Amino acid sequence: MRLDHQRGRQSSISRRTFSLSLVLRALMRQRDADSRCAQGFSLKIEVECQNLDDAVEAIKAGADVVMLDNMPPAALDAAARDLRTIVQPSLDTPTNFLIEASGGITLETLGEYMSDWVDVISLGSLTQGVPHVDLSLKIQASE
Repeated sequence: MRLDHQRGRQSSISRRTFSLSLVLRALMRQRDADSRCAQGFSLKIEVECQNLDDAVEAIKAGADVVMLDNMPPAALDAAARDLRTIVQPSLDTPTNFLIEASGGITLETLGEYMSDWVDVISLGSLTQGVPHVDLSLKIQASE
């Protein structure tokens, strides 16, 4: 399950506007209530965040993966470091979460985004703009 959080805080489920924390808490309750029974440990909730405040809110609500999206490398490293060294130790209950870097990262810029504080780096360039191969089986009648 993935929640894409954008500046407008608009839910794709309906046209109403919700706060990030309200949506996250509802997702966490639903996941804990029914989904864990059916999905087990493999169900993860990933929240796409544009800034540190949104990431902190997502972590406090119980997100499994916090995706720091479209941040410059230095800002990403600082935000990830703060999440691990300041936010995580200050939480009331111990929580484990992954930090994912995403948005605009290419094979050429990958090295700039590597950090001791980041667990996962996503490269959209691996799936976007890749030339396709036609594997259709077109049979032509012989003459």
